[in-house]
Amino acid sequence: MATTASVTPSVVVSRAIPSRLWLGLAFFAIYVVWGTTYLAIRYAVETIPPLVTAGLRHTTAGLILLGIAWSRGFRPRREHWIAGAALGALFFLVGHGSLHWAEQYVSSGLAALLVASEPLWILLLGAAMGQQRINWKNGLGLLMGLAGVAILTARDFTTRSSLTWGVIAVLVGAASWAIGVCVGPRLRLPRDAMGRAAVPLVCGAAMLLVAAVSLRTRLPLVVVRKEAKTYGTRAQVEGDFPRGAITTLVEDVSTTGHQVRRAAEVLTESGADVRRIVLSIDRGGADHLREAGYEVQAVAVLRPPQ
Repeated sequence: MATTASVTPSVVVSRAIPSRLWLGLAFFAIYVVWGTTYLAIRYAVETIPPLVTAGLRHTTAGLILLGIAWSRGFRPRREHWIAGAALGALFFLVGHGSLHWAEQYVSSGLAALLVASEPLWILLLGAAMGQQRINWKNGLGLLMGLAGVAILTARDFTTRSSLTWGVIAVLVGAASWAIGVCVGPRLRLPRDAMGRAAVPLVCGAAMLLVAAVSLRTRLPLVVVRKEAKTYGTRAQVEGDFPRGAITTLVEDVSTTGHQVRRAAEVLTESGADVRRIVLSIDRGGADHLREAGYEVQAVAVLRPPQ
């Protein structure tokens, strides 16, 4: 009787081991490049308005990353910009905007220590959202972390000074970043890693610059919703402005121009005199807006090859 034996080939999976050079460069980036960010912010806000500092930083980084992603074939879609706007508001407008403002009064070292409380907020929010489970180990770490924050800030909370508000602003920013970490997986962000980093950066940068201009000029800042909500003020235009006020509409990106034009029309119906539209990125919508009679300016132009 003839017999046959089947032999299953073994598969050996090898894991790439990074070189010591790359490991060294990675730690250098964490400890030196990232670690000195707070000191750099401290020096920058001494002469540049905080939100302008943050806005310029994120505009530069966002456009560089988006340009690289674009050159590799990435094309952001509408849902990407919606998700990026939500995450950009949490990460950069509130998270980094409050940090830059606070470092006018808080030392860079204390700011860095307070920002390190983000894992505590992530654990608390993750547990509330059902994403994390608090056991005795991480619960003990949470209590120790909160105790550390209390020790660092107890003295500052006893007096109502600029330092006190600075500490509060840093903690609010850390909490906002933690919210973004928790809700980020539920948003329809790009799958492309470079694009996923770039889109929220660009959106956050646009919000920071708009907020900076509004605060600097003391001009009213309003937000146009896609549609009126059934909660809150139930208004499509959020904010107050004098009727007939000359208005500049700021948008992060425009592909066709139709939605931006609709937002301008909603503002006009509400009593604003919309004459100028500023785009962070023009993907082709500027031409349509100019044909509609608006003055259009774009920070960057990204259009597919003809």
